[in-house]
This record gives sequence, structure tokens and C-alpha cells, in this order.
Amino acid sequence: MRVQYVGLPPHVRKEVKAIIQKYKHTAPSWLQRLVVQYMHDHTGEAGEGAIAYIETKYEYRYAVLTILGQRWSDPLVERERVIVHELCHTHIAPISDFAFSLLEQREEESDAAYDPVLGALIEQWRVSMEASVEDTAQALMAACNGRQG
Repeated sequence: MRVQYVGLPPHVRKEVKAIIQKYKHTAPSWLQRLVVQYMHDHTGEAGEGAIAYIETKYEYRYAVLTILGQRWSDPLVERERVIVHELCHTHIAPISDFAFSLLEQREEESDAAYDPVLGALIEQWRVSMEASVEDTAQALMAACNGRQG
């Protein structure tokens, strides 16, 4: 996997690069290129309070990891856990993206302005996806840090 760093302040780049180097060997085989970028100010899809987010492009074999500078410098942030969690999204992206596309298809076919069943399905998808990602992240961190079980 090739890694490209774009616009990261030197102190952030050093820390992020060390974390990515430590876990690079755990990346899924489809991930050929990872772009790591920095945004100081950001509001949007990542949600309020986000520290980082990743956009995966499985079909094009790359992902973009965005570090959100406003929260990154918070001393309470577990930076390694955040980066590993975001990288673990790449492991489940193919199946997660497929499942979400089915939900989007249902939304397009729905006659109702708001379908409460669809809303519940989307929330269940989100919870299941994030839980799977976090479980994977914790397992990888334990393995890479020499901890068992």
C-alpha cells in the first residue's frame, strides 16, 4: 500500500505516519493507495466531535483518511485508536457499501416521504457497521501491541 500525506502539519504528520506504519501490514489486500489529508476546520458528514473519518473507494482501490485538526490536539483523544478504527473501515467497506446500496435502493423505491422502517434499518446498519469496525480495531491493536484476548 502506498501512502500519500497531504497538508498535515509536521507534528501531526510525524504522529500519524508512525501509527500508519505500525498497522500498514494489516490493511486489506484491495487497498493499494491511502491518501492522508488534514483539515483544520470541518463540519459535515463526519459528525460533530469527529476526530477523523475515512472515505473508501473499493472499486478504485484507494481510501482517503481525513484528520480533523480542531479535535486532534485534544489531550483526551486516543489518537492511535482513532486512526486504527478509521483504517478498519477499509476491512468492511465492500460488504458495508453493498448493504447500504440496498438501503438506498429501498429509499428510492419508497412512496412514503419518510419510511420509519427504512429509518430503523439505516440506524441498525450504522450501529452494526461501527461495532464491527471497533471490534476489528481492538483486535488489531491487541495483536500489534502484543496483548492476547
